[in-house]
Amino acid sequence: MSKESKESDLTWPTERMAKWLDVTPQYLGVLVRKGIVSKLSHGRFDPFAVVPAYIRWLRDQRAKLGDTEETKIARDAKDARHQMQIDEAAMVKHDRDLQESKLVYRVAVRDRLIDVMSKMRQVIEGFRLGEKREEEIFKVMREMEFDPPKVVGFKP
Repeated sequence: MSKESKESDLTWPTERMAKWLDVTPQYLGVLVRKGIVSKLSHGRFDPFAVVPAYIRWLRDQRAKLGDTEETKIARDAKDARHQMQIDEAAMVKHDRDLQESKLVYRVAVRDRLIDVMSKMRQVIEGFRLGEKREEEIFKVMREMEFDPPKVVGFKP
């Protein structure tokens, strides 16, 4: 036997190696590009090197899959906790925004009431009711509370 015939007996072409591994020739090319199996010259493969390398890779993949399942459960739990924190933060922000809007509303109502009272004062002074009568009206106005909830029935 010559050296060439001996080499051809110990190496297989792509199609035969792919069939032996139960993969397509294209996928065998992917395995070569990823460095999982090695290819000899002229598109030939050494089955005694390729088969154990492919089996090791499959075992590693199976081990990763087992790890992935456990990791997936842990990751899902972590993601759920994270989402719960995001939701809680959103609720706190919403509550804070609601409180701010209530405060803004109260300030706006108070400012409007002050404006109305000021205009009423101008109207009263414009009627020239007399100092004593005007002072009585102004006294009542000063005694009024400018608390929006009491004035407009606002419920916090």
